[in-house]
Amino acid sequence: MQIEARALAIPTRLLEACHANILRINDFLPHCNPNITSDAKVGMHQLAGAARAAYQASLSYRRDYFHSY
Repeated sequence: MQIEARALAIPTRLLEACHANILRINDFLPHCNPNITSDAKVGMHQLAGAARAAYQASLSYRRDYFHSY
C-alpha cells in the first residue's frame, strides 16, 4: 500500500507545482514586458498540459489501486 501511495503522490505533487507556477505567471503578467507576454502565456499552456497529464496519471494509479483489491 505504501508503494501505491508514493506512486500517487508523484503526479499529485506535479499537478500542484504546475498550478502554483501558473498562478505565479498569471501574477507576473501585468508587470511583464509586453514583448514577452505571449511567451509567458505559452508557458502557462505548457504547464497546463503537464498538469492534465499528471491528473490522468493519478486517475490511472487510483483506478489500478482500487481494482487490485
